[in-house]
Amino acid sequence: MSDIRKSLKLILAKTQEELDQGAKVRSIVLTTEMGFDVASQIDEKDSISKYVLATITTPENKTIPIGSLRLYRYSPKVVKIGRVAVLKDYRSLGVGKEMMLFAEDFIWNYDEYAGVEEIGLNSVFEKQEFYKKLGYHTVGDMFLEENHPHIYMARHRPLHPY
Repeated sequence: MSDIRKSLKLILAKTQEELDQGAKVRSIVLTTEMGFDVASQIDEKDSISKYVLATITTPENKTIPIGSLRLYRYSPKVVKIGRVAVLKDYRSLGVGKEMMLFAEDFIWNYDEYAGVEEIGLNSVFEKQEFYKKLGYHTVGDMFLEENHPHIYMARHRPLHPY
């Protein structure tokens, strides 16, 4: 991640252009590469979601979107993260980890989420080790989502000793 870290930028997508860039990354990764139904890309959660967008700046000063995830209030005490996607050429470089840490920091420190006690996500079954390294634990059994094995994973709000 050393070279990428210098130009990696993480933001909460606010403009339509930023939202569209994140949607393009999700489409490439989740639909084209992983085979999820394109119709599932947009659902009832989109209107209540916030999106994290990861971009890099090339030596030519061009900004390229390389990752995206969404987060939304699932219940008063739970925020769910989903649609985590990083373009193939940028995987194993720490981009996914940085996006998750950015999202967690936002959730744990933003007043809107003050009552949240847990971050949850439906991990593709074979990706669960990635989330375990970030402090998530499995809850329950494997289930199918669009014919792909998934497992629910959760992380509880860190305790801040005073």
